[in-house]
Amino acid sequence: MSSAPELSIQAAPTPNPSSRKYVLNRTLLAGAGFDFRSAGDAEASPLAAKLFALDGVQGVFVGPSFVTVSVGLGEDPAKLDAPVAETLQAHAASSDPAVDAEKLAEQRAAAEAAKQAGPMTTEDHIVRLLDTVIRPAVANDGGDIVFCGFEDGIVKLRLRGACHQCPSSLVTLKAGIENLLRRELPEVVGVEAVP
Repeated sequence: MSSAPELSIQAAPTPNPSSRKYVLNRTLLAGAGFDFRSAGDAEASPLAAKLFALDGVQGVFVGPSFVTVSVGLGEDPAKLDAPVAETLQAHAASSDPAVDAEKLAEQRAAAEAAKQAGPMTTEDHIVRLLDTVIRPAVANDGGDIVFCGFEDGIVKLRLRGACHQCPSSLVTLKAGIENLLRRELPEVVGVEAVP
């Protein structure tokens, strides 16, 4: 009987100088990631709760096989490399899930209900483009983008993980996401970030 390979953790910078991405050779969860902006928000994630216990952690994004940890503006997230690695090692050795399965099930049920609701709307097309083109690209930098709404031609997005408060997020929104959505969907006139 073979055992799982030893846990490997690779720390990497992100475009956001306040965030650092930790890539694991293990799957933490299936599907979209979860963004936690405070320790109070992390109740559904044993892993995020442990990371928030580290001094200076102000944000945690748990992705499929990576974690992005954010610190305060002007602080160096690399100072947390050793404590984050220790926390990830301890979590991997435990039987705790990265994120509570019930919350995952709720998210999947909501996504499935949205698919079954009827013909594709502009919002459905926006979400499809975000999920298939944009989100995989920003995940490479330790972040995520969530669709929050479409009103009067404006797509409202929430930036998570390394994308949240990143200095280059405006370029990502305008030159990347907005251009793609306007090219594919003429009813889109702009994109804006929401808190």
